[in-house]
Amino acid sequence: MATTYLSVVHLATAGLNGPLLGSDEEEIVLICLVVVNIQTNQVVTVQDYWVKPRSADINENVLSEQAREEMGLSEELIRTKGNSLEQVLSQVDSFLQKVSAEVEQKTASQAANVVIVTDGQLPLRQCLLPETCSKGIADPPAIFGHFYDLRKEFRKGFPNAPEINSIQDMMNCKLQFFSFLFFFYSNL
Repeated sequence: MATTYLSVVHLATAGLNGPLLGSDEEEIVLICLVVVNIQTNQVVTVQDYWVKPRSADINENVLSEQAREEMGLSEELIRTKGNSLEQVLSQVDSFLQKVSAEVEQKTASQAANVVIVTDGQLPLRQCLLPETCSKGIADPPAIFGHFYDLRKEFRKGFPNAPEINSIQDMMNCKLQFFSFLFFFYSNL
């Protein structure tokens, strides 16, 4: 099966995000997918799915200060545009199946699939899977069962790189590496 699209998955919770994502066990409020055609290296679409936490009907303030300030989320947005996590996961699954089907139609000669990519394991292993278990969502989309951890893959390519905590760290590391190569080859 040919991989034609990468779907970069980003999650935000009502609580801590960034390197502490999921550590406070707050509910997911945003699932963002960026679908990239790897043959053309172009972004095909960006899909934002707002998730309304179960506590939104009880509590006046659902979002942490960090979620409001750093992520640009608002209580009103989550309450008015958000759906249950179960509904959102169904929408995400349908969307990714649709993308795969469209690719297969365009490239009639080969099967295609969408591969999930995350920045670290926190979005899926620390947030999505535990929350689906705690809410009794029996079947999260199977596509989330297999994913590529961008940090892990980067470490394979750059085993001697310093500690990587963000995509920006990866970019800086690669820039330093390519600057070194340029300097090295220009002085031969």
